[in-house]
Amino acid sequence: MSVDEEGYWEASYDGGDTWERITNAAGEPVKAVTDDGSSIQDSFFSAVTQDDGNVYFTLTDGSVITVAKRTDFYLILRKAPDVAPFVYGETKTYEIESAGVAETILTKPDGWRVALKDDVLSVTAPAADAAGFEAEGTVAVIYFDGAERSSVAKLGVVVDKSQTGVTEGDDFTIDITEVTDKSVTATVTPKDASIYYYVSAYDAETFDEKGEAAVVAELKAMFDFYVQYGMWDYYKETLMSKGTATYTTPEATPLTAGASYYLIAFGLEENSEGTALIPNTAVMKVPFKTTTPVVVNTKYRVTVDNITWYGAGYSVVPSDDLHYFHGIVKKSAFTGGQGQPLTDAEVAAAYVKEYETRYYDELYMDDPTTIKWTDLSSCGTQRQVVPRAWIRENELANEAIRPLVAETDYCLIAFGVDGKELRTDVAKKEFRTPAFTPTEECTFDLDVTVSRQNLSIKVTPSNKNLTYICHLDKSATYYEFENDMQYAADDLFWTKYNLEAGRTLSDELLTGDIEMKAENLWASTGYVVYAYGCTADGVITTPLTSVRVLTEAGSDTPPATAAKPRLVRVR
Repeated sequence: MSVDEEGYWEASYDGGDTWERITNAAGEPVKAVTDDGSSIQDSFFSAVTQDDGNVYFTLTDGSVITVAKRTDFYLILRKAPDVAPFVYGETKTYEIESAGVAETILTKPDGWRVALKDDVLSVTAPAADAAGFEAEGTVAVIYFDGAERSSVAKLGVVVDKSQTGVTEGDDFTIDITEVTDKSVTATVTPKDASIYYYVSAYDAETFDEKGEAAVVAELKAMFDFYVQYGMWDYYKETLMSKGTATYTTPEATPLTAGASYYLIAFGLEENSEGTALIPNTAVMKVPFKTTTPVVVNTKYRVTVDNITWYGAGYSVVPSDDLHYFHGIVKKSAFTGGQGQPLTDAEVAAAYVKEYETRYYDELYMDDPTTIKWTDLSSCGTQRQVVPRAWIRENELANEAIRPLVAETDYCLIAFGVDGKELRTDVAKKEFRTPAFTPTEECTFDLDVTVSRQNLSIKVTPSNKNLTYICHLDKSATYYEFENDMQYAADDLFWTKYNLEAGRTLSDELLTGDIEMKAENLWASTGYVVYAYGCTADGVITTPLTSVRVLTEAGSDTPPATAAKPRLVRVR
């Protein structure tokens, strides 16, 4: 079942391939909400509200079920950049993901060819000798649902000559095999296989300004140093080439994107005195231009569901396989300390900065580094539930996500990154957690007696039939949480998470009057003893009641090492 964009109930009987509205006895479609946005009352729901993406059903017990409105009309070009570079005659293809599309119309620049078949968009650039073509423009896929809706997906395109190819010279043959935005790769073959020669990429404008003789003098000067000090036999094997060799721009000295260069090659040999180097070939130079960086036009489809007073589920579906960060932040994160509004980029940078601070040593100080930024970011479709223990690929980057706070505005965010640098806009989905509504009436009387580093605890619930949890924790940990109920939700999560093999939550629950003790706690340390109602299926039924105590100074026995000492029931 689902709710369509107009707020009507609908059902699918074939696994979601087709949908139809549910009708009443009179054959009329059934609405989940009225036209004015007020709720439709029935025996299950106390209220129903909606926004652009979801319908929220508040049950009679106060819990909220969130149903995402079915997104039934979209078209995405997967892994497509904002502008795709082509060489003359080149064909590129892009996968298409779509839903609810009944018809498409393709538009293109003059001289280009486009086709859409079997969810693949094919784009072919014009040939170099074609007449009347446009060197750049936009390929567009206009799509329709067969009724009223239409939209468009766009891809910028530009064509230029290929920077690769073979050039024959008097002394060398240079075959440029690849040019990127940062490097050039080429195979160089000297006509005289016995000579040593130097190969490098040199900025074309600077080369032309200095002149060939000055450039050669500049480059060989650093080699002359090794000749003068008798180290040339070693360094010529590392700095020069002999025979057919492959040259690639060193990663430490990347080229500038979109710039013009010469790939130069010339031979060098020692003079008769062995004091300097002299050229023994002419300088061969092959012009090329580095490409502009291809920026992938990443899109994120984000949805939030199953919103409760302490948690939510969410999904992030990216249009490519590049890395990104995602998570839930308070809406207040978009306001600065002085009340000024923060941009999405500023919030994203602060989000990443928290990871950098948390894992600074592992990212930068370890030798070799323990983790990389790709260990902290995600790729592909992600489905997460809050609260939970977030297990990532690298165990050092695992973390616990705390419960949400009731009656609070939040934002699901997702944004692409290159390492830690923001690569895309921030996709956002706002939502609000409902209030906590107790389903049982019960108060707890907690009588705690301190004896040195030991506690004796008596729990007296007003409802003797209620099942409940009673634990203790250090005050410092307890007060890290925003309120009692956020802490209760976190305590329940970890209680279930850490259940021993063969045990269930029912084994942790108490009923009636109970006496317990805790021994060998930390001396002169604040502790909190707390209790809250809980069912066997993990639903908190009452507010949390707590008592804070301070253990006495001095200790005859070493303290317990557990962060949360276990209470032992007195039999």
